[in-house]
Amino acid sequence: MKNKSILITGGNGFIGSHLAKRLLTEGNTVYLILRKSSDLWRLQEIANHTSLIIQYSDLLDIRSIENCIRVARPQIVYHCATKGASHWQNNPEEILKVNILGTLYLLQACEQLSLEAFINIGSSSEYGFSSSSMKEDQVLHPNSYYAVAKACQSLLCEFIAKSTQKNIITARLFTVFGPFEEPTKFFPSLFKAVLHSKPFKLAAPNLNHDYIYIDHVIDYLQRLPYLNIDPSGIYNIGSGKETTLQSIVKTVENITAQPVIAEWNRYPQHRWDSFRWVANMDKTHTLLQQKKSYRLQSDIKKYWDWYLKHSYLYEK
Repeated sequence: MKNKSILITGGNGFIGSHLAKRLLTEGNTVYLILRKSSDLWRLQEIANHTSLIIQYSDLLDIRSIENCIRVARPQIVYHCATKGASHWQNNPEEILKVNILGTLYLLQACEQLSLEAFINIGSSSEYGFSSSSMKEDQVLHPNSYYAVAKACQSLLCEFIAKSTQKNIITARLFTVFGPFEEPTKFFPSLFKAVLHSKPFKLAAPNLNHDYIYIDHVIDYLQRLPYLNIDPSGIYNIGSGKETTLQSIVKTVENITAQPVIAEWNRYPQHRWDSFRWVANMDKTHTLLQQKKSYRLQSDIKKYWDWYLKHSYLYEK
């Protein structure tokens, strides 16, 4: 993908910032829609890039969003902005408004454009509890305000895509990890504890997640606009493998050659925690006409090496 005008909402976030960096590297013009209060710590290395244009707006201000779209005239939109993904974002009204109404307003603002694609960033949280690998067409059982909001967001995109014949695709991301995660997330917290030989509190050792490294996620997101797919499709993006917390801790000990002072079962189980959490990747692999396989240990090692050079970002 090159020489495109691409708009990213939430471009200062974990997913959006990585996407912006990759797209700029490949010769695209990137427009970011950010709130005026946004923290730009992830964007420092590209802040002065001549092909990066930052626009300040609020997804709930439809006139302002319409103006941003008029200026950017994007060919592709990546809708990464969200509310409720972090534990401190817990206001139900804000979560529902930003994820549902914000998405509606953005889609309405794009109505007059001949977009090549609108990529909606969904979440595996939409599935809720599942006793088997999660498939895109299964019934959703969201079990948090955030999960409900993201499920509504994806269904809204699917409805508008079908009713307008526009290419609006949802990528349901599983547990994405890598450089520039929020400091309170699992891996940065674990790495910090190891680096300083501090005890690390954990939930149950047999809790599962489907971990996928950020670089692989960006690879998928870049390919989605150009594949011959259902224009209203929903596609899982995960590794297709589930890994326990206990396994991750052992892997980190092997990589760092340092013990993890693990304090297990120190957190009560959240209502959204699950002992099964894994993407069924059949639909996505069929789409790509190849089956992707990732080595989690190699990706964690890459992240650890990066963390050692950038630990100052997490010492605040």
